[in-house]
Amino acid sequence: SPDEVAGFLGGLPASVRLFAAVDGKGMAHATSACHVFGEYAQVFFVSTEPAWRRRGIGRAMTLGALRAAASLGARRALLHSTESGASVYKGLGFEPVGLITRYACAD
Repeated sequence: SPDEVAGFLGGLPASVRLFAAVDGKGMAHATSACHVFGEYAQVFFVSTEPAWRRRGIGRAMTLGALRAAASLGARRALLHSTESGASVYKGLGFEPVGLITRYACAD
């Protein structure tokens, strides 16, 4: 729900930078974010609506997050990617360094 999303975003550290690509009506169709710690930046929330993909928007959103991170002192960046986004990140110079296994626990 919008309230849950607002609550989640409000709980992020103040140092997180959030970005959105919006249309003329103010509707967001793509997002990205970054968080800088030391010389490292974590890029995350890179997402583009399916109907808006294959237009370079994901690349532009990633570059926007990277530029913001660099302006905050980051010199290196890391991110997590799905297979569908891997080509975008490889094209920007990222290299795969390992796989992540996620675990969940029921309450």
